[in-house]
Amino acid sequence: MVITDKSLVITFAIPVFFLLILIEYIYGRYVGKNTYRLNDTFTSISIGMISRYPTMLNLGFQSAVFIYISSNLNLNMLSNLNPATWILAFLCMIFHTIGCIECIMR
Repeated sequence: MVITDKSLVITFAIPVFFLLILIEYIYGRYVGKNTYRLNDTFTSISIGMISRYPTMLNLGFQSAVFIYISSNLNLNMLSNLNPATWILAFLCMIFHTIGCIECIMR
């Protein structure tokens, strides 16, 4: 199973979407039967923007957690010789990976 980055697909789809809207409008004017409706365009653009909110909120939450941890827990004091440091790093990596997999599966 190939997992693609959905944000990359949407990034490329937006210019194509606007190009197709323009083609539909020009073709409708050329034929004399214009079926283009502006409200459909606004609806489609709004739904596309709303679909990006969970990703943006997740990124903002991760940044806030990172800033809190780095400023309040003083991670510079962790020794790389202490096994507890490596266990903590491993657990953080596992929980982060599980969270990323859950976000991808949605």
